[in-house]
Amino acid sequence: MAERQVPIAFESAKQVSLAHNRYKTYSKDSGNTFMLFDLVKDLGETRDLAVEKPQILRQMKRTLEKWRASCKESLAGKDYR
Repeated sequence: MAERQVPIAFESAKQVSLAHNRYKTYSKDSGNTFMLFDLVKDLGETRDLAVEKPQILRQMKRTLEKWRASCKESLAGKDYR
């Protein structure tokens, strides 16, 4: 798998997700709870690793929150002033 330099984030309705290299975090409840998947070992995203790999989940959640904050700033027009 080629290394991705920048993660890919997604938000729609109550779904929020961030994929970065081999891991993906996903929330179906607006970011209240998250699942973590290894996209190399688990292409079908059937095994939640959130409890097993809390440090990876924490880092991905921080990155996702920064992205969400940036989107809110853009929506408010603050990055165009």
